Amino acid sequence: KGNAKSTINTTSYFCYLNSLESCKLYYWQASLNCGEKVYTEQSLFETGLGNDDFTAKWIENPDFDGHVSEIIKVFNVDEEIKKARLYIVGLGFYKSYINGAETDEYYFKPVLTDFSIREGLNNKGYNEENFRDGEKTICYNTFDVTDKLKKGENELSVLLGTGWYCNEDKNITDPDFSYGKPKLIFELHLYTTYGKKIILSDTDCLVRNTNVQSQLFACDKIDFTEKEKDFKKVKLAVPPTGKLIANTTSLDKVFEVIEPLSCTVDGGVTEYDFGKNHTGGLEFCVKGKKGAKLTVKYYEVKTNGKLDPLTSRWDAYKDGKDLIGHLDQECEY
Repeated sequence: KGNAKSTINTTSYFCYLNSLESCKLYYWQASLNCGEKVYTEQSLFETGLGNDDFTAKWIENPDFDGHVSEIIKVFNVDEEIKKARLYIVGLGFYKSYINGAETDEYYFKPVLTDFSIREGLNNKGYNEENFRDGEKTICYNTFDVTDKLKKGENELSVLLGTGWYCNEDKNITDPDFSYGKPKLIFELHLYTTYGKKIILSDTDCLVRNTNVQSQLFACDKIDFTEKEKDFKKVKLAVPPTGKLIANTTSLDKVFEVIEPLSCTVDGGVTEYDFGKNHTGGLEFCVKGKKGAKLTVKYYEVKTNGKLDPLTSRWDAYKDGKDLIGHLDQECEY
């Protein structure tokens, strides 16, 4: 609904709409008058939240120590749920669940942007003022979670890692690359038979550290001998300076599942060859004695018949010349 004006020529088409309301469903149809009117099929789109529409609070783990945080909020719904939308972003990477089910199929959320102004940035190759003319942005995600909710008690849970936002494992050459501690904001809009209800991120949320460490360059470490931590209250976080905008780009998801073509064992090392270079995650099952350690390394090629770790290693150089360190793509379980 709403008025639209358009002009058309041989190369372009422009459409100007009146201001649209947030969280509304709009139907539209176009027509072309070329002697007789020709109409397109009716289509629709749904608007999200504007930066100023968010009433939720940015929250964080007061005991953040580098491990992935688990944040939960328990809430009740007494009426029949007709529609539910989750507006959410976690800085750095995050995965969200409702009643144990994933809210989406995507990975590495949110997309990398210039999240916030970094005070005292010590990176000569980067100038804050020249990046998007000083305007910082954070892309939140919107998910339809209608079928994941139930009448009665529900739980929204989020695993919050470091990602690009709290990237401290690259501090050899970029000591001020990190924007700060991981933080989260979300709004769950519920449309029921009796109206609308909004579940917000606030100090009613609970958080605990998990047994998982996950870094961009140093990979993952999981200690299965660690005892499960107790939940405690979250802390209100200092909001990032970036403007919240709806994500409009494609996100990473699984397009193909591949299995190893061969498996060879040499001493205590088992090598799996997938036959082609690829990106993605590893899914496997393993049994072992309590206290044992499993190390998983990734390689791209062999050198003289041996796996070459230099093909999947991130090296750090001082002033672009002298090698001063490296980070292997190595996971520990």
